[in-house]
Amino acid sequence: MRTQTVGVRGTLLCGGEPLTDADLKLWDEDTGPDPDDLMAPCKRKTVFTISDKYIHAGREIDKWFELGVLNMETIFDGEEHKCL
Repeated sequence: MRTQTVGVRGTLLCGGEPLTDADLKLWDEDTGPDPDDLMAPCKRKTVFTISDKYIHAGREIDKWFELGVLNMETIFDGEEHKCL
């Protein structure tokens, strides 16, 4: 198994206020089943693709991906909501 690192920075809002008590998870998008990538019950899943130029071998962040400011009241294209 290889070790990869990605760094993502940004601000999450709920309306105009900072989003509090939110869990954020980064994962690799696999082509097959991967038990490490399961969502917790009743969570929203929104996918943002991060360019390969921000993904690096090893444990140190080399280049940060700046996601910007997101209002989480937005319903994103392709968003999922599942209770597992």
